[in-house]
Amino acid sequence: MPPPSARGGIHRLPRRPRIGAGAGGYDFLEDPDKTGLEAFVFWRADSLARLVRLAPASEALAAGSLIRYEPERWSSRQAGRPTPDGYHQILAPAPGIEHHLIFSDPNPPLPGTVLMPVPSFDAWHPERLAATFAFWRLAQNPRSSPAVPVRMRKPTGKSLEMAFLTWTLDLQRTGSSVREIARAVFDEAPPDWADSSSRSRVRRLLRKAKTMSAGGYRRLLKPPRLGAGPAS
Repeated sequence: MPPPSARGGIHRLPRRPRIGAGAGGYDFLEDPDKTGLEAFVFWRADSLARLVRLAPASEALAAGSLIRYEPERWSSRQAGRPTPDGYHQILAPAPGIEHHLIFSDPNPPLPGTVLMPVPSFDAWHPERLAATFAFWRLAQNPRSSPAVPVRMRKPTGKSLEMAFLTWTLDLQRTGSSVREIARAVFDEAPPDWADSSSRSRVRRLLRKAKTMSAGGYRRLLKPPRLGAGPAS
């Protein structure tokens, strides 16, 4: 079943407890009872490379702006949430396409408010510029293709490792022992278990999985950009 926001209007949820100024928003589903395929995910703003920052335009710039705050026109499937960084809004005009917007004020702008982008000249400026342009296209013509759908990447050594990390952590949290995890993951559980290499491998996987689960996964959302820093 689609999230409540799909039935029209912005799905506004009760305000959650603040998690600290500057912490970057939230990183959970809007409805924990739904899966990521059914509900929106509000990532921490500092983890998103493709984030569109918007603000009300000044009087001097408002006359020339082509974008006004018209969420009902932009997308039928959307959700919004107040966060410590401001109001975070997600638009999903088509399958596989999402626009993440954030406003500095904790509440969304009034309908019809003239908007302007707020650039951030950091290492991910090219990604944010592309996201801003994609949103500009959506706001200009919601019926057109506003962005390229996200395509599934081919499996790599890194993605396969992440799959194993998730698997081992799930097995442990359901009560499996280290030996049972080794039997499931490696299809083996040596008789000399106390001194086996499989035991050490599973323990290393579990340590790494717990690190990723505790927040390390955010690095996957916005990997380092080599050579993108300021010149020395």
